[in-house]
Amino acid sequence: MGIGSPAISITVEVHVWDAVLNPTGDIVNGAGYKGSSGPFLYTWEASFPPAPTDTQLVTMPAFSISPIPEPSVIALSLLGVAGMLLFRHRK
Repeated sequence: MGIGSPAISITVEVHVWDAVLNPTGDIVNGAGYKGSSGPFLYTWEASFPPAPTDTQLVTMPAFSISPIPEPSVIALSLLGVAGMLLFRHRK
């Protein structure tokens, strides 16, 4: 196969995560920062050696990486709000 061989279109999705806080890469239940691109169409040209454009994900949509709070942070926040509501009711 040379450069310029037939192109193959595939649907891919990119997932990223914090390897320190989430060493297993669990996108659903793992802790730390994580994000996903969503599915997108990537055109791969089967060529050897690869053309410089074969490794560029130019059609990948932008996405953000956001922190996922620990369950204890959420629980403490809810307890704090409940305490403030109780304190407000007593006045």
